[in-house]
Amino acid sequence: MVPKQIQRERVLAKTAAHVLQHGLSHASLRQLAAAAGVSDRMLLYYFDDKTELIAATLTRVALDMQVRLAEVFPSDARFRPGDITARAADLTSAPPLRAYMHLWVEITALAARGQAPYVVVAEEIAKGFHAWIDARLAIEDGEERRQVAAMLLVFIDGLSLLDTFAGGDIATDARQAMIRLLDAQHGKDIPDA
Repeated sequence: MVPKQIQRERVLAKTAAHVLQHGLSHASLRQLAAAAGVSDRMLLYYFDDKTELIAATLTRVALDMQVRLAEVFPSDARFRPGDITARAADLTSAPPLRAYMHLWVEITALAARGQAPYVVVAEEIAKGFHAWIDARLAIEDGEERRQVAAMLLVFIDGLSLLDTFAGGDIATDARQAMIRLLDAQHGKDIPDA
């Protein structure tokens, strides 16, 4: 018999893959159970309720994305703001990370409507990615670094939003303009990673 925690992790991997591929509109308890290869009742054995299942699934998606980002942004390296912007924009607008960003847009829309658990999940994911960016910035620790990390998070999320419904030239123009601004402000005195 497989211990409960190990099986729970297997279920989360499958529900995360399902939500990433199909979005939250296909995240009923029945659909998630089918994707995980278990019954509805077994899902409720591993999770208290659908809210806990969705929150755990979305947390797993965010962690999976961080693993993918670590391939391009190692945790021990520091990057100029323009470099983070360019690399992140390239990554998030190309498969497979585009699916993560489209799901993020869906989560934030649900959070904006006040729907549980998306309000809490969106806040946790945003804080996590803010800290992630902050830890990789080649700017001395302090208020400026935290503010620049927040600005980059807003910009990258904004590009994802544009990519979702407009894409193309507007996103490209915004990306190039932001990199020029960041390089002018932060690019000259910071060594490459």
